[in-house]
Amino acid sequence: MVAIEPRPRDPQSSTGIVHCTLCQLPTSHPLTDDRGRPFCCTACREVDALLQQEVPVTAPSSEFATAGHTDSTVLTLGGLWCASCAWLVDETLRRTPGVVDVDVSFGQQQARLVYDPERTSPSRCARQVRRLGYRAALPGERLDDEEEALFNRLLIGGIFAMHDMVLGAMIYGRELLGWATADTAWLVRIFQYMMLLGAVPLLVVLGVPIIRAGLAGLLRGRPNMHTLVALGALAAFALSVRNLVVGSDRVYFDTASMLLFLVTVGRWLEMQAQKSGRDAVTRMERRIPAQATWITPDGNRRVDAAGIPKGARVRIGRGESFPVDGVVVAGEGDVDESLLTGEATPVTRRAGERVLAGATSLDGEFEVVTTAAGSATVAGQITRTLHDALWQRAPVERLADRLSALMVPVAAGIAGLTFGFWAARSGPDAALLHALSVLLIACP
Repeated sequence: MVAIEPRPRDPQSSTGIVHCTLCQLPTSHPLTDDRGRPFCCTACREVDALLQQEVPVTAPSSEFATAGHTDSTVLTLGGLWCASCAWLVDETLRRTPGVVDVDVSFGQQQARLVYDPERTSPSRCARQVRRLGYRAALPGERLDDEEEALFNRLLIGGIFAMHDMVLGAMIYGRELLGWATADTAWLVRIFQYMMLLGAVPLLVVLGVPIIRAGLAGLLRGRPNMHTLVALGALAAFALSVRNLVVGSDRVYFDTASMLLFLVTVGRWLEMQAQKSGRDAVTRMERRIPAQATWITPDGNRRVDAAGIPKGARVRIGRGESFPVDGVVVAGEGDVDESLLTGEATPVTRRAGERVLAGATSLDGEFEVVTTAAGSATVAGQITRTLHDALWQRAPVERLADRLSALMVPVAAGIAGLTFGFWAARSGPDAALLHALSVLLIACP
């Protein structure tokens, strides 16, 4: 394998700008490591050091690429909550010995791998992903329906979240309306213990998957957004239990509960949007017939639609979908083109007019001279473009991935500094509350 050389510094004769080795952001006051590589901040340098401790960064070997010693596979992923998760899986797989190239798609929830079969295997790569706290399935395997499981957890967690929110609103309302008296303090105490009883099952139902993924990233030195949410929720829960034990009237069980509930709701809505996009592509693919009736001098033949040559004449019956793009040479009738145009009103097609694969003949029979078949059709190009769009990332997305990967250690560092400052000024109780505020605000 050929090691990637550090990115050289940009000329500094006029601007003095260099690019960070890790995140590629420009900086005019770089920090360097013991190898002289520039970094924009301490966090970048430390994260890079952690990554380097595991496996040195390597570039794809030209020997593998040219000698045909590589194989490829696609892993189906589960549990990816944000772009940072995809970035973490991508970086981990890239640093797995024997992996030549990898492309992780957050939208597709898949990872494409090119690897050297003599040095690694798909099952080993899948284990690497699972060690991060995510799920990975090999070709032929099927992951459990994550959306259905998440929805079921939301139904259960929503009941406990509303329970804590109602009790919290009653406690806060009592203070805001001036009804807080020593005579009713015992009732507030009961409400607080009831909030604890509601927060514990919610922490188990909604919090455990987040905490598990966050802890896995933290133990590997690669904290992610799961880590940030887990830190915020656990800190709020722990502070509330501590205050409840010492007799303080400040508890934040409703904060922890709603944080976990809202993050899970956001994840479920995101899964719904991704599923709708994938279903739209699937519906388009299914509407294009796999077989076509080819009119030949020897009679009609049923053949693979993708293999129909240009200029071939194809027959389409009533109620059938057009398998190819072409020009009508015989027949007339109404055609439903809503799959391609979105227009529900049928249009009439007759000889000399163009028709597209995926449209459906409603009441007529047609003979069409083929102009495009298979992936060359308009529908095929749309499908391919949608697939490519799910795999490609815009430059601003790549920048956001790098920044989000650094956000967790930065937020945790700021929370630590906040705790130290307020501990010296007002004591550990106030310090813990301020540090918790930083963590909760930083949660996505």
